[in-house]
Amino acid sequence: MDPRSERIFCSANGWDRVCPASLTKMMTLILLFEEIQRNNVSLFTKFKVSARAVAQAPSKAGVKVGEFICVRDCISCLAVKSANDIAVVIAENLAGSVERFVDRMNAKAASLGMSCSFFKNPSGLPDASQKTSARDMAVLASNLWRRFSSYSEYFRRKTFCFKKNIFKNTNKLIGKVPGMVFGKTGYIAVSGFNLATVTLRGKIPVVVVVIGGKTSQIRDKHVQTFVETFYKSPRILPGLVFMTAQRENSENFCAISPFKHKGKSKRAHAKIKNLNKKLIRKRTASSRRHPFKRPISQ
Repeated sequence: MDPRSERIFCSANGWDRVCPASLTKMMTLILLFEEIQRNNVSLFTKFKVSARAVAQAPSKAGVKVGEFICVRDCISCLAVKSANDIAVVIAENLAGSVERFVDRMNAKAASLGMSCSFFKNPSGLPDASQKTSARDMAVLASNLWRRFSSYSEYFRRKTFCFKKNIFKNTNKLIGKVPGMVFGKTGYIAVSGFNLATVTLRGKIPVVVVVIGGKTSQIRDKHVQTFVETFYKSPRILPGLVFMTAQRENSENFCAISPFKHKGKSKRAHAKIKNLNKKLIRKRTASSRRHPFKRPISQ
């Protein structure tokens, strides 16, 4: 996908409905950034903490009822710590209640064309009704990077100090993968380990989304492999931006396949085809015939 036009280059299992886990917080942050853009709040606006926020399950920033936290720290808590209590703080202070904020989330998802997504909370904590797809999370990450790249510094921080506590970034690829400017992790038991990233080298960005990794290490390794493979074979898509929406689970894993541009570079195509053979564990009979059934989104 080109993050500027949202045209999909290749996707495998990208439309499967899955649990987003904390990738949900990308939507929470987009709605917060929009309020800052409209001058309804600033980075120094104070948000009040409620009992409902404090009662959220971990991961948490450890705020107390009645306490005030500035918007700038709220952003860091979500981007670095992935704090569930702060996601509720943002929701309640922007919309008056979590329920009204969730309505905004779903309205925004619809406006972005995220047809597989339905949100029930702003944090990504387990809810059977909360669903998305790798493709939708890729669209969300693309919008976040395209419209609010000035906030990417929050996601690039390796650590964040809050209330005398030092929180480490949940995305361990920051500083490890050259040019990675954005990354949001997610995990709950039913979803596995998820990661949405944006990497920018030169003037060419690449968005990679992996959902359903068995471990964070396996997830990170696949993301890193896809990013490096793309930049080592740039002639596959000359002048375009590339994105993959990938999903891994116990039954199926699909890797990059530049099916629309096979004629651009036979050597590059062969390289990625060999990579696919190493990474693919299982495929259904239909996916062997045509692993990319969905139409290209314009």
